[in-house]
Amino acid sequence: MSLHSHLLVEVQNILRTGPAAVALCGMGGVGKTTLAKLLFNELCAEYEYTCFVPRCTDMKNTKEIEDKVYSSMHHLGKQLTQGVEKWKPTDLRQQTLLLVLDDIDNGSHVALLEDIASKNDCANSRYIVTSKDKDIWNSLNSLDSYVFDVKLLNPKSSTELFKSYAFPNPTEPSPSLEDWVHKIVAKCDGLPLTLEVIGKYLKTKVSESIWMQCLHALDEAENVVSLDDQLWAKLRVSYDRLGSQEKNMFLDAASFFSNSTWKLREAKACWRVLYGLEDLRWQTLVDLSLVYNVTEEKSIQMHEQLRSLGIRLASGWGTGGRCRTWTPKNVPSRFNSSNYNERITEGQFYSNDPGSSSTGMATHIEALGVLVQEVIALRLEHSWLLDTREDLANIWRDIGQMKKLQYLDSEVSMRDEVGGKLPKIVILLRLRGEVNILHDLVDRGLARSLAVLDLRAPLTCLPTTVSDFQNLEVIKFEGCLFVGLPEAFGQLSRLRHLTFTLCRLLRSFPEAFGGLSRLRSLKLHRCWYLEALPDSFGNLSQLQSLVIHGTKISELPESFVNLSQLQSLVIHGVQISPQLQSLLIHGKEISPLRQLPESFGNLSQLQSLEIYGKKFSELPESFGDLALDLMLIGMSSLIALPDGFGNLSQLQRVRIHGVKISELPESFGNLSQLQSLLSAKLKNLEDINTLEGSQSSENQQATMQSGDAKETVSYAPAKADRTKSNNLFPKQ
Repeated sequence: MSLHSHLLVEVQNILRTGPAAVALCGMGGVGKTTLAKLLFNELCAEYEYTCFVPRCTDMKNTKEIEDKVYSSMHHLGKQLTQGVEKWKPTDLRQQTLLLVLDDIDNGSHVALLEDIASKNDCANSRYIVTSKDKDIWNSLNSLDSYVFDVKLLNPKSSTELFKSYAFPNPTEPSPSLEDWVHKIVAKCDGLPLTLEVIGKYLKTKVSESIWMQCLHALDEAENVVSLDDQLWAKLRVSYDRLGSQEKNMFLDAASFFSNSTWKLREAKACWRVLYGLEDLRWQTLVDLSLVYNVTEEKSIQMHEQLRSLGIRLASGWGTGGRCRTWTPKNVPSRFNSSNYNERITEGQFYSNDPGSSSTGMATHIEALGVLVQEVIALRLEHSWLLDTREDLANIWRDIGQMKKLQYLDSEVSMRDEVGGKLPKIVILLRLRGEVNILHDLVDRGLARSLAVLDLRAPLTCLPTTVSDFQNLEVIKFEGCLFVGLPEAFGQLSRLRHLTFTLCRLLRSFPEAFGGLSRLRSLKLHRCWYLEALPDSFGNLSQLQSLVIHGTKISELPESFVNLSQLQSLVIHGVQISPQLQSLLIHGKEISPLRQLPESFGNLSQLQSLEIYGKKFSELPESFGDLALDLMLIGMSSLIALPDGFGNLSQLQRVRIHGVKISELPESFGNLSQLQSLLSAKLKNLEDINTLEGSQSSENQQATMQSGDAKETVSYAPAKADRTKSNNLFPKQ
């Protein structure tokens, strides 16, 4: 069924014909963010630049929000920071922009929006915000705007939505449950989030006693005075029915992994060690709508109100014998003075002092006494609170008391003494500074518990007993100074994801490297002296993604063709597996790569290809044997396309820019599936017809129903040559 479908249409019409900015306002859980995502997905193909910034209230200040805007910016559907082309914020000037700022809550956020709009200086740009407080919108001065109240659902719509979750099949509930349906719907007060969570909890439940218990819990929730507390009490009905391991995973997700740089794959690596059956337990949380269904390459996402519920639940001391969250009421009074007010969440100390440029860790954790021993997770960030070596010594003395610490995420530069302080059950570890942590962990018998390691340190060597880290699934080395890896590194049988960044002295890998039988992704970034991959590289039978950039590697080993699972390859200057589906080739001046081999046409599974570089002058004739549906070319020395180009029978979208092509081959007319040709930057080409690509209905037709799509932002490529039309939003 459609949720707020009339409002979706109304807002679209206003954006197409009216003011530059709209604000979607309403209470938490009413559907503001879902509506904003649907609007974004519907409209993004009509703009050159697009950006969706979620949960602005989670960010420390407007500078962080602004940085997020520019780091998340997409151009023609492609994220700029991930591509080859360089860009700067001034490129936005007088270019059409669609920007969504989700969950703003103060006047400084509004001022930031005005500043971005002023710099953009384009009358055809559009801005969407969501907020619980529509009064802050009164401070908007420089933009024409319209405020929409996203209201609660009426009883009929509430019942329909609830039934779509509780009874997903077309069959109606049994007569014995029909009365319970109406009673429970009435207790949900027209809030879509509550209707969804309770509906999914009751899905497949046929026992009237379960429905009665659920109704009783909702009755008790109404005794809570605060609206937010009342909503959380209702949402907790689903949480309370989880098993203990699923509860722990939900609390970990809400108070540590969500809204962080950690991905789902890293969380699952930890949960595999802690709880087991992590895929099944995670799917339970997804099925109950307690978390969003994201891929393992994405960070964990959940509804703002459910995340708040998780943090609230984690704030109780001693839950299950453990403590996740420190709140002001738990902290001694010395931490609650008017100019030193801190909220301590999951071991994070958030300073509200206006002089603080970022969040920070209090240096006197020992004041918390025995409570420190209950902490499960701790995040340390750069702060003015940590100015001296004595401060660091205090921290590590106190961390040594955290006997139940499982997650330690530190951006603070540390010293060697850290290894002697960590408890033996640390599962996730991110450390920065002059540390030689791996040797200490092995010596103290901590190696077997560690599942995720992110280390930025001038480490000169790895221990020869590195194979003791048998549970390690994710490793990130940055700025390390080792020249090579020990043979024992190939015995890390559980390792799935491995990254080397700025390891500038790294020269080679041992032959045993091919023993990493479960490795799925490998990134080699700016390891300037790495000259070759071992012959055993082809033994990485599970490798799916490979990125090589900024190395001395000039060719891949012959065994490379054995990587049958490889799906994505990004190579900057290297010479390739017929099973590839996505390929980015970048040849800069420093790269030895000048042309593609004639055998390139053997990549029969290749669907998406991007080629950039100044030294490429031609494409091989075998190019026409590919099954591409998307192609981006930026080759300034390219003077002609091969005659076989017209044989690309599956090609749907082409973007060609910065080339010296003067004419297209005659076979170009054979591209029967071609929907979009973006050629605005072609030189010496006058008679080319720019095709207006028809957009996929999957991208363009969003629904407000439950399912995977509603919580996903889709950056569809902009329609070709749209700027030539006077009508920014042409009728479909």
